[in-house]
Amino acid sequence: MISWKIFILAVCLRFTLVSGKDCVPTTLNELDTDCHTISGKTLTIQNVEDKKELKETLKNVRTIKEGVLVIDTDWEVFDLLENVDNIYNSKGPALVFSQNKRLKRIKLNSLANLRGKGHAVEFVNDNFPSAAYESSESLSDLREMEKAANRANSKPVCSPDFMKIVKPETEESDPFTIVFLVFAVIFAIVDVALAALLIRQYTKNKSGGEKTKKKKNKKEDKKGKKDGKKKETQKDK
Repeated sequence: MISWKIFILAVCLRFTLVSGKDCVPTTLNELDTDCHTISGKTLTIQNVEDKKELKETLKNVRTIKEGVLVIDTDWEVFDLLENVDNIYNSKGPALVFSQNKRLKRIKLNSLANLRGKGHAVEFVNDNFPSAAYESSESLSDLREMEKAANRANSKPVCSPDFMKIVKPETEESDPFTIVFLVFAVIFAIVDVALAALLIRQYTKNKSGGEKTKKKKNKKEDKKGKKDGKKKETQKDK
């Protein structure tokens, strides 16, 4: 009887060691190093102080059930999930990379299945799509993700449902801002018109003054010549 109990205990222990632990990622700091599956909440990777430490924490993770969000990092290489086999999300994209201004590589070396709702991967104002356009290594990373998405969804290669690139939306203009801009334009036009009028008036006054001065000089010249002639006439007499 005891031997059967030991056998059952050994089987359960073996199953636990193989299957690992199911964790809910409330915060990155609270994750255990023996997590095999992450579920219940999206794994959000943001404000990471020690990348090496987080990579060590996630090294045993094999399946992520609620997707991954990588946001606002300054990394050129994302390699925290190199041992993950499966990434799923029934509520949205399985992988979302947002506002990572320097991201050039996404290394998911063990990824076999990638499945999300709508699109498998989404980039929101992220550098990686530009890097994939310019670099063959980045493009290769993207193709590996696409292969994993095709395997998980039984979709043909180059499926349009694989990836989505979201550009930042233009903020709607505030009505008060619009009114302010309209008045600013009106005042600018009025200022320009007044400046033009003042310049025109100044030019006119200056031109009139010069004409008056020239006339005065001509009169003085004529008077001088006339006086000179009178003196010469008086001398001749």
